[in-house]
Amino acid sequence: GSASDLLANIPSVEVDNEGSVSLRGNSSVTVWINGKASGLTADNQADILEMMPAEDIKQVEVITNPSAKYSPEGTAGIINIILKDDRKPGYYGSVKAGADTDGGYQASGNINYSSSKVDAYANLSYRNREMKGGGITSRENTANNSFLDQTNNSKRQHNNWFGRIGATWHITKSDDLAFNMTGMTGGGDNNESIHYISTDKQKNTVYTSDRTTDGNSDMKMYNLELNYLHKFSENSNIDLTVSNNQWRNDGLSIYEQSTRYTDTDLTDKQEYQTQENNIKNKSWEVQADYTNKISDASRIEAGYKGTFQRESSPVDTYTGTTATDIEQDQALYNRFLYKQDVHALYMTYGGKWNNLSYQAGLRGEYWRVDTRSLDFDQEFNGKPSETFEKDYFKLFPSAF
Repeated sequence: GSASDLLANIPSVEVDNEGSVSLRGNSSVTVWINGKASGLTADNQADILEMMPAEDIKQVEVITNPSAKYSPEGTAGIINIILKDDRKPGYYGSVKAGADTDGGYQASGNINYSSSKVDAYANLSYRNREMKGGGITSRENTANNSFLDQTNNSKRQHNNWFGRIGATWHITKSDDLAFNMTGMTGGGDNNESIHYISTDKQKNTVYTSDRTTDGNSDMKMYNLELNYLHKFSENSNIDLTVSNNQWRNDGLSIYEQSTRYTDTDLTDKQEYQTQENNIKNKSWEVQADYTNKISDASRIEAGYKGTFQRESSPVDTYTGTTATDIEQDQALYNRFLYKQDVHALYMTYGGKWNNLSYQAGLRGEYWRVDTRSLDFDQEFNGKPSETFEKDYFKLFPSAF
């Protein structure tokens, strides 16, 4: 299955039909890959987890009490997906293939090399998913005893390529230099049809309506990471990481609805609408973590993390009665620009006293965001637009 299927089987973790993840019923949860954001954002998290093969996952950590080392934005906790990173002397690899009863299929292959100087790996997988659904809903309006019955059918088809490649150079016994790249490309089609029947209290038909929604999307993402690890001793080290994440999703949705009234005095309605929503997200992360295990009973951690994110998401809508007479709806045009910079410093101390383990820490964050929301005139006719700016510095203490 997918990473979403795997997460849905973990106690206290829920994944809804749209792929959104929550922890203990709280959707304010941070999802990481190998301890880092790795390109996951609120916009693309559901899509990426749904496309990521579960077979690439070694284990999942659910951190319900994050220390000051971690960003405070995921108030429910952190879900850290750790990918497989086998290390055996020499060359080794595998190929796998599978299919399911809904018409989906997948195949993957990987190869690894390990020596005293270099560890390297590469894997590639392809996945096609077919999903069908349906439902029946009956509603009663007790204010006027009217009724609305609906039946719906849906079909989704997604396919994607998912790949990883990386290498670690053991420069000395105390120094490692690593490069990792994760990439994904794919898309899919969604179709849903809904049939409505509205009746009065005598069960006479007031109107019938049919609504169809067709959508398709094309997604591309990659995460590049350069990592340097220096060990001062067996108990202390510094870990430096620089990563670049880019993600884009081009989506098109088509809505069509026809309504037919039993009362001949009322005019039947025909509506047709297309909507393009193209999202581009780019970000850089710089992180330095220092760890010192003073003794078996005490440990100090300190570090810095900088996150620099840029996003653009224009929405363009065309409306009409049929596909032949649609026109651009300027009132519904919007382009949202988002710029965020975060600088964070943290320090934690953990110790043990008899049978009691404890940890205390402090995290300071300087956060700045600039946003602009452009309508049609601001985007194309040079009308002035207002920028929303906000910045603050806050301290986040923690103790366990």
